[in-house]
Amino acid sequence: MSLQKANAALGEKAEEVAKLKAEITDLEVKHAELKVERKQLEQQREEKDSQGAQQQTEIGQLHAKLLEAERQVGELQGRLKEQRQLSGDKLKDREQQAADLQLKLSRAEEQVDLRLSLCGS
Repeated sequence: MSLQKANAALGEKAEEVAKLKAEITDLEVKHAELKVERKQLEQQREEKDSQGAQQQTEIGQLHAKLLEAERQVGELQGRLKEQRQLSGDKLKDREQQAADLQLKLSRAEEQVDLRLSLCGS
């Protein structure tokens, strides 16, 4: 092999080495970019997980508030029913008192009419 051929082969090898080094550099850059992207995605996932946990906590708190509100509504409905019952009972008592007074008044009117008719005869 001649010196010229050896120099040419060496030049070709040097070009190949330079191309491979450039490819390695590109791959290292892409690898670094992918690592950064992976970290960002992991961080986003952690944030979403954290948000999900926070939302679950909030949902639990809202559910507890809802149950307490429903309990209070039930209690108020019970008291309202009781009050209506008492009001209805009072109304019945008043109606009975009015009927009793009406009966007394009718009897008193009859007695007055009877006495008037006895006095007039």
